[in-house]
Amino acid sequence: MNFKKTVSLVLVFAVLFSLAACSGQKKKTELSDLQNKGKESTEAVTDKADDTTSSDEDTSSDSTEDTTEAPAPDTEPAEDGFEVPPYDGGFELGTYEDGKYYNRYLGVGIKMESRWDVLCGEGMMEYNTAFAQLQSLTIDEYKDLLENGEVAAFYDFLAKEYSGNTNNLLFIFAMNTFVDEATLDEYIKDNDDLIAFVKESMISDMEEGLMEAGLTNISEPDYKVTNLNGKDAVIISQTAYLSGYRCSMSYVIKLAGTHLVMVVALSTAGSSTVNSMLGNIYILD
Repeated sequence: MNFKKTVSLVLVFAVLFSLAACSGQKKKTELSDLQNKGKESTEAVTDKADDTTSSDEDTSSDSTEDTTEAPAPDTEPAEDGFEVPPYDGGFELGTYEDGKYYNRYLGVGIKMESRWDVLCGEGMMEYNTAFAQLQSLTIDEYKDLLENGEVAAFYDFLAKEYSGNTNNLLFIFAMNTFVDEATLDEYIKDNDDLIAFVKESMISDMEEGLMEAGLTNISEPDYKVTNLNGKDAVIISQTAYLSGYRCSMSYVIKLAGTHLVMVVALSTAGSSTVNSMLGNIYILD
């Protein structure tokens, strides 16, 4: 599958989670609704994959437009660190236990408080059904290919928090670049190269995916290399409107083998809340 098309499709599916969160529909939104809408969005994006023309129509709410970019934080190195079991290499799905998520293959860890609803690893497989359908695979066939790192994309983690009118979302997905590691290592040597790669191969398709999923008034992305608990990381920050709610979004981007990993933090409470969420993320490699 074409990597650029995958970027757009992944964002369509990913923002469906955001749609549920920002609309505050915790009890009303069912998995089947997300899957059905994901299938419709997949067909819509696939049909126009070669069409670079986008609509300028503004479908936002009557809320005052504010597309101020949310700044990424510089966090202090954590005193307690982030311990994970020994790792022998190879692909793995994430693990969540005792308020801590980690995936040693993706090189990401997150500390979560008990008020969050969390799914990860095998628990995310139902959400990955859309990607299995996209590749005309059964979910069992998808799992087999996933273990060999041969699928186009997969979700590994989803955490949701709802408090009154405030909705927070944190999720992780990985996209297969289908480029061998040696070539990636030669092309992307540091974080500046990673930013250049994202701008060249992803950003226009990310915006298309966000628009396909219903976001409007999307701000220009802000790129920053920042310190997350002692490790430098590339963070892209944006704001947009979704179902009348102004959402602040930040994406932590890194490479893991042949996969491009995105840790997405989204909140209707503003950039300060997103920055607090980012402060719980650890880069493990």
